[in-house]
Amino acid sequence: MKILFKIRKNYLFWIILSVGTGFRLYRLGSASFWFDESLPLVMAKEGIRKALFSAKFYCPIIHDTFVNYYGSIIKDNALLLRLPSVLFGVISIGMVYCLGELLFNKKAGLFSAFILAISPFHIYYSREIRMYSLIALLSLISVYFLVKAMRENKDIYWFCYSISNIIGIYVHPIVILFFIAEVMFFIFHIKKYNSLINKWLKFHFFIFILLTPWIISMLSGLDLVIKKDDWFFESTISWIPQVTWASVFYTFKNFSIGYNAVEQIYFFAVLLFFALFLWEVFKKDKESEGKILVLMCLFVPILFAYSISKFRACYLDRYFIPSSLFYYLIIGKGLSGLNKKFALLILSGIIFLSLCALKNYYANYLPGAFEKHIGVCMKKDQEGAANYVAKNFQKGDIIFHACLNTVPSFEYYFSKAGKSDFSIRKNLLLKFSKKDNNLMPFEYNSALHKFIDQSECIDLENKERIWLIFSGWDFEEAKQPYSPESKMIRWMNEHYAEKDNKEFSGIIVYLYIKAGL
Repeated sequence: MKILFKIRKNYLFWIILSVGTGFRLYRLGSASFWFDESLPLVMAKEGIRKALFSAKFYCPIIHDTFVNYYGSIIKDNALLLRLPSVLFGVISIGMVYCLGELLFNKKAGLFSAFILAISPFHIYYSREIRMYSLIALLSLISVYFLVKAMRENKDIYWFCYSISNIIGIYVHPIVILFFIAEVMFFIFHIKKYNSLINKWLKFHFFIFILLTPWIISMLSGLDLVIKKDDWFFESTISWIPQVTWASVFYTFKNFSIGYNAVEQIYFFAVLLFFALFLWEVFKKDKESEGKILVLMCLFVPILFAYSISKFRACYLDRYFIPSSLFYYLIIGKGLSGLNKKFALLILSGIIFLSLCALKNYYANYLPGAFEKHIGVCMKKDQEGAANYVAKNFQKGDIIFHACLNTVPSFEYYFSKAGKSDFSIRKNLLLKFSKKDNNLMPFEYNSALHKFIDQSECIDLENKERIWLIFSGWDFEEAKQPYSPESKMIRWMNEHYAEKDNKEFSGIIVYLYIKAGL
């Protein structure tokens, strides 16, 4: 209650919170759902229950289950479907303020909250139907209550610390790395907090007991990764490139300015953020213990993931969204130590650079090479393409996709357009056979994450009308003559007559008819 009373009197905080909320709500429902967002929306209830009770906690099945059931209640409102992520992101702004004030001072808390409020990186993940803004919030809450527990040694604080970690780890396994950072911090300061050891052990035993199903599941998931099980490896790991030190640099670049800044903007952002970060890290001050905790929560997860990725690639910037919040705490602490005029000048620069990046984000402009934003692609007009096909679809038509990335989103929007009553084959992709380099139909099974050969059931060369949804994870790359997707177009043009094509953002819809019709 004391925290709420303080915040209630802090009008500057409410202005910051309003700014952060505005950026996260602006045009929230305008972009179509991409692959990761739409997958839990189209998963069958039976399949998602089976996955949940099979204890597959090494994938975000708990969050996907929530999305599946929440989506069935909300139905087709994109804004409301994305609203929980926005809410978690907005609450994170408040928690960053509270943690900054607790560890450092009120001014550091306000600066940190403002950096988070306008952060292009955090805004990006606060507007998607994914678990990332939630795990960031839970990590903040766990650190906040760890500090309160170590200072005041109250059971309620230890309990909140334990529960936030347990929930976070079940939501996504990456949270275990932040839990490890907290454990390491306590062990490094065990002499100072010697009187807390018994209570610390008691509550960590409580955490261990409640995480036992997760541990068992992780051991089974680890076996799948080592043996490269088809569905798990292909759907979650195989596409991730090997990590390098350049990957870590790009992680901090993305923390600073997000994915959408042009090269000149991100160059100045990196200079500004890195200079402020390094100045604060190496500056000596009385809050050194709080700074050590923040730095451990920032670096330990990244370095652990970097080391693991040397054996099995798993390093993605979005996994470190909790780390980004501790990065902003250091930046905010650095700004709070500057004189007022210089701090406002630096803050003005950060605002300008962030607004430039956000302008590109809202315009759906994604510059730069793949290695600078691994796992991030331009938003595609999945809804527009699906509606166009639904409007012109005829009985007996068959729909193929050139790339997996359009499959679940297209299924969601196609059925939403009122064509769910058509008896059609769903989730069909075209792939080239490795044996004879011939084009073959496959069905993507979203429950098993497997591609099932349908060449015996579908005679590709004798269909009267074929729709081809042409796209790629990188659309510009897919349009290049050497790409597998472009090779499909050449094969179709050799075997069918192109009747129509229509381009949408990131997608081209082709309609082919049998020659002579």
